[in-house]
Amino acid sequence: MAIKVGGFAQSKMDGAEEPDMNEILGEPETVVDKYTGEEFEIERNNDFITILPRIITPEGCDHIIEQFLNLPFTECDYADSEVTPPDEITDRNLSYKYEADHNKDHATIAQDSKEYNAVLEVMGHLIPNHPDFATITYMQIVHYQEDSFFPFHRDVAEDTDFGTCIMQLNDNYKGGILNVQGNQIARDTGTITFFNNSTKMWHGVEPIYEGQRFVLLIWFGREEHAGQ
Repeated sequence: MAIKVGGFAQSKMDGAEEPDMNEILGEPETVVDKYTGEEFEIERNNDFITILPRIITPEGCDHIIEQFLNLPFTECDYADSEVTPPDEITDRNLSYKYEADHNKDHATIAQDSKEYNAVLEVMGHLIPNHPDFATITYMQIVHYQEDSFFPFHRDVAEDTDFGTCIMQLNDNYKGGILNVQGNQIARDTGTITFFNNSTKMWHGVEPIYEGQRFVLLIWFGREEHAGQ
C-alpha cells in the first residue's frame, strides 16, 4: 500500500499528468452484490492513502461548515440502516440534514446543489488524478458531538464506490482522532485524507471527550460509472 503525505493531489483543471498505471493497477477481486447475493468480479486498484496536511485555510473550512449549519433538520425514515428523506427532498434534488446514531448529525449534499458547488469551490481542485476518483457519487458533512465516535469499520459501499475523501473542518476539540488502516491522522483544520478501496481499509474515529468535530466526507467512482 502506498502512503503519501503532501503529494498526489494535482488539480484536474491544471493539466495534471496521467498517473503511472503500473503503480495503480491491482488484481481482480470477487465480491458479492449486497442486494442480490450474486458474485461478480471487480478490477481493484492497488491500495493507497494520501494525506494533505492543512491544505485548506480555516476560512475555507468555515465556509463548508456554514453549508451544514444553514440546512434545517429533516425527518427521515430509517430501515435496515438505510436513511430515506421525504419525497419532496429527492424530487427537488435538495440537500438535507438528519440526526444519526452515535450522537452525530449528517448533512447529505445533493449533487449540483448550492451546497455541493460551495464545497467544490473550496477543495475540488485537490481531487486526485486517479481513476478511482473520476466522479463524485456521494457527499456528506458530519457533525460529531461530545461523546460521539465512529466504530472501526470497513465500508459497506455501493459497487460504484472506489475512492474516499475525509476532510477535517475544525480542530478545537479533544479526542476524535481519525485512524485509517493503522495510520493516525492529525486533526489539524484543513487536512484532507484520500484513500481508495474503503471496503478493504479499516478506518474509524475515536470518541470525542470535549468539543465538537465537523468533517467533510466524499465518495468517488470511476468514469464508467458516471451517472449510476
